Amino acid sequence: MSVNLSEYMSERLPKTRHVGPDSREWEPMWERMRSKLANGNLGPWFLQSNALTGDDWQYMGTVVHGESDGAYEEHEFRHRNHPRTHKREYMRVRMWRKS
Repeated sequence: MSVNLSEYMSERLPKTRHVGPDSREWEPMWERMRSKLANGNLGPWFLQSNALTGDDWQYMGTVVHGESDGAYEEHEFRHRNHPRTHKREYMRVRMWRKS
């Protein structure tokens, strides 16, 4: 029995996509991330850039969960060298898909 590895993996891996800066989703997802950081238990200081290295939060990609009612996307952000924790930090923001 022959198995097409590409087909096999595409059926099992989550669907991903990239949201570009020209997309109407760009600002809302960044605003949701900033709001989550500012209003969460991490505090507004977690929004900071690293003055020594110039590192800041970066958008890494989006994972799509589901295809109908209740479907949502998780946008992932990363700070490569956070000035307070001095380590790589990740933040995921869930946004419900409009049908």
